[in-house]
Amino acid sequence: LGIVPLPRDIMVLVGADNQNNPVTACCSCCCACILELFNRVLKFMTRNAYVDTALNSNDFCKAAYHSGMVLAHYSSEVATVNVATVIFQIAGFGGIAAAGGALTHVLCKRVERYSHESSPHYVEYPFL
Repeated sequence: LGIVPLPRDIMVLVGADNQNNPVTACCSCCCACILELFNRVLKFMTRNAYVDTALNSNDFCKAAYHSGMVLAHYSSEVATVNVATVIFQIAGFGGIAAAGGALTHVLCKRVERYSHESSPHYVEYPFL
């Protein structure tokens, strides 16, 4: 799905640059039409179609269309959920990294194996 705009844009550019050549313009126009049709058919084929199939027991094509219509109708809510999801993911990654760093620091400062200078596992700079 993500590769459809690139060939379409290339065909449009080729057609725009070679308007004097009727064969190139015709081929470019035909390819752009085929790519647009391809894009219109595939725009509903997303992971949401699989979710709709699982939740509503629809066949895949009907589920793809239904999920596309639901996403179009509730676009602001979908955008809000997507932003909230990204925020929670970033907070989760940051929280896990911070907890791992804090735990490592506590272990390096409190556990005798890593904090005693005569130990072969001594960590001289626990902040690094």
